[in-house]
Amino acid sequence: MGKEVYGWSPVFRRHFDACNAVIEEDFGLSVKSLMESDDNAWVTNPLEALPYLLSLQYALAKLWESWGVKPDIVLGMSFGEYGAAVISGIISLRDAVKLIMTRTQLVTENIQEEAFGTVEMDYREFDNIMRELRKEEGMDDAWLDIACVNSPMQTCVVGLRRYVHRFVDICKERGARGMVMDPYHPYHSRLTAPVIPQFKEVTNQVEYKKATNGTFISTVRNGRIMESLDKDYYLEHLQGAALFADAITTVLKEKNVTHFLEIGPHPINIQMVKDILSNNFPEMGTNFEFYSSLTRKESDRLTLFNTLGRLYTAGVNINWENVN
Repeated sequence: MGKEVYGWSPVFRRHFDACNAVIEEDFGLSVKSLMESDDNAWVTNPLEALPYLLSLQYALAKLWESWGVKPDIVLGMSFGEYGAAVISGIISLRDAVKLIMTRTQLVTENIQEEAFGTVEMDYREFDNIMRELRKEEGMDDAWLDIACVNSPMQTCVVGLRRYVHRFVDICKERGARGMVMDPYHPYHSRLTAPVIPQFKEVTNQVEYKKATNGTFISTVRNGRIMESLDKDYYLEHLQGAALFADAITTVLKEKNVTHFLEIGPHPINIQMVKDILSNNFPEMGTNFEFYSSLTRKESDRLTLFNTLGRLYTAGVNINWENVN
């Protein structure tokens, strides 16, 4: 994840190292050492993987900006809302690191792991399936929270293990595909409530500024356009659903966006945008372009330069001096 581009891009390297310096100084973790490690076990540890992903997102965004590619709109899916807020200028890199590390420490150290289910289902079917679930023996008090509404084709639920497994099984019995992550730290659910008072102490310390580098679209607040955030935003983010589909609806219908560039190690969100377009807005046609920063099975340099070339032909004013 970014190791190749770190080796050949001085801009990416400088900004990744800047992230590493903050994380190492404040929390004693070297994400640069993780990049250089031959052991990939750290990828499953959120206290290492999440600050690494933030560093990758930040350095990629700064690389694109140096090439002349700047955002009109920024939004993130779940954890990506921290990176989006940094890129837009709403919060500082140091505050973002403080927020994600504190949040992750509090949840992993104080909240019991449960389960997370992803199903090929419109979120409006959730209540019907829950009613069916509660009719079963021993399930009359069953509950789950919707963690994410990714697209009309994908809804995620979180809660106690036995409820999540049975919910996903019922969806499969109805012909929908589904999978369960078990164990799972239950972000985006009421199960995180015990750590909210401690997390609030940190969110109160953060300085929230107005966005200066792209308009911020919220997935937490039903796709609202946000000039800035407030001390309660990431408390809601920890407990509430990430409504990616609502945010993309705002982007399409109110901001008329046609070009999407994913800032991350692999184009996952792009597929969800395509699902939203084809299912919810078929009348909008196919006049949309999707761009990846990195992909798993292709060299970093090849992916970045292919995307750069496509952006150039789409009319983006590239800073070729910086590219060279």
